[in-house]
Amino acid sequence: MSETVIRLEQVSYHYPRAKRWALLKINLEIHKGEFIAVMGENGAGKTTLCQCINGTVPNYHEGILKGKVEVLGFDTQTCKVTDLADKVGMVLDDPEAQLFTTSVRNEVAFGAENLCVPKDEILRRIDWALGIVGLQEYIDQPPTALSGGQKQRLAIATNLAMTPSILVLDEPTSQLDPVGTRDVFEVIRELREKEDMTIVLATHKSEEIAEFADKVLVLK
Repeated sequence: MSETVIRLEQVSYHYPRAKRWALLKINLEIHKGEFIAVMGENGAGKTTLCQCINGTVPNYHEGILKGKVEVLGFDTQTCKVTDLADKVGMVLDDPEAQLFTTSVRNEVAFGAENLCVPKDEILRRIDWALGIVGLQEYIDQPPTALSGGQKQRLAIATNLAMTPSILVLDEPTSQLDPVGTRDVFEVIRELREKEDMTIVLATHKSEEIAEFADKVLVLK
């Protein structure tokens, strides 16, 4: 049995001023290297579950969290969000919300720079991350010049440059056409095969999930 890297025990969460619980009594174990898909209708709690894993729930939203969320040995209720920042990468559904520098190179470097990674190592990580997502030829281009699928791959690369153990993707293909969607799933496949990364993906796209995921968690 491989190492358990994410564990939720009887987890319930209620946002401030919300009328109902966003999550209710969730029990879940995810092992190192697994690809877990999270599915469910809008409002089922997929985004909330993703944010539990990187600690923004409850430390940012300040709602009521019951139960226990443990990620890589950290209790998310007692550790800081910054304690998980270099261990859990987060890719949102809208890449525009995550891209803000003047070039692809600077975008990928930004997170590692904030972690005070040495310059030579940052340059190595830029080449490595862009190689995985297939954007080396765009390294000097502004992110605004990229297509939707390329922007989402760049958002993945910015997380990879921080060398996380876990990558969480919250509906990363919801705004992409079929070509962009396929590109993103191919990147995820490569991460699993070559980097042994644990991946949690919230999505509506069942065809790709049937092909790629090890397990599916359905929220209702």
